[in-house]
Amino acid sequence: MGLCYQDDYLDAIENEDPKFFLVSGGGNDILGKQFKDHLNEGGNIPVGSPETDYFKNTIWEKIDQIHSWYDQMFDKIRNKFPNLPIIIHGYDYPIPVDTTKTPEKTSWLGKYMIEKGIGGQDVREKIIKFLMDRFNEKMKTLADKDRKIYFIDLRNTVVNRSEWYDEIHPTSDGFRNIAIKFQSEMNVLTEV
Repeated sequence: MGLCYQDDYLDAIENEDPKFFLVSGGGNDILGKQFKDHLNEGGNIPVGSPETDYFKNTIWEKIDQIHSWYDQMFDKIRNKFPNLPIIIHGYDYPIPVDTTKTPEKTSWLGKYMIEKGIGGQDVREKIIKFLMDRFNEKMKTLADKDRKIYFIDLRNTVVNRSEWYDEIHPTSDGFRNIAIKFQSEMNVLTEV
């Protein structure tokens, strides 16, 4: 994600003249293949330790970096398009796959947590929930009605496990729940 390195979006905004600028990013930067690099060895962490103990400081630095990229991008948009509403969002709580029970399933989270000795499943889900809360709360600080930046909180939107296609991607039904939240926010902004 190099949001602040390329300004192609400014040309696209000028050419397309959209009603909103929707920014969707950051998830792959913390939940992709590099997720394992942000985890501490679970065997060294006593049971009942705080969730922060499972992560290296690099994860919080990455979240700060994403926040900074967004902020820089929004400054550029504001300078050129002062009245364009910007919509950002966080992420729901992905469910790490327990690859000890379903090794055939694709995994970006559960697999690496198990390899690091972080378990059982209830602990892994609690840790991911904590991480997503931290990410969402950090991104939410970018919302600013004076700057016309709006945050959509997607936590607890895809609530049924059957609405998850895999660890981090919802099914069509799950995405429908997400789309409803986006549509609702855009409807409110259109009325303003």
